[in-house]
Amino acid sequence: TGLKMEKDELDKMLKEKGIVEGVSNKSWAKVNKSKLPSSAFLIVGDPEKKSTWKLPYKEENGDVNLGALRAIAAAVAGARTGKPMTIPTEVKTKIEKLLKQYKIGQYANESAEDVSYFESELAKLNFLETIKEENTTIGFYEYRRT
Repeated sequence: TGLKMEKDELDKMLKEKGIVEGVSNKSWAKVNKSKLPSSAFLIVGDPEKKSTWKLPYKEENGDVNLGALRAIAAAVAGARTGKPMTIPTEVKTKIEKLLKQYKIGQYANESAEDVSYFESELAKLNFLETIKEENTTIGFYEYRRT
């Protein structure tokens, strides 16, 4: 008995489990930021007050928007005010991780051999290991216990 799963289904499952994030190149200007959940923001002051939510970077469906990351990089550097933004260290660390992961700004020329790439691939492989069964096929992966 086996389980067959198409690549799109696998990608959806990995995304739902939080192992990988979806990515979008959709125009950030066309995203209705007023409909975004708190999980789409890097800073959520009061979960009940949208006015305290800052630095949106995900679309309503949870996909990371690359245009939003570019806008965040510019805003944090001071594009709006001419002075760099003051943000909590943990948020700054998350922004840097995202910029590295998606190769934006100063990280655009880094090779795919950086640590975040391998961490992402390792997470995918670890997940696949947890769901393998005898004679299981998942997309283009096939596992057989011997």
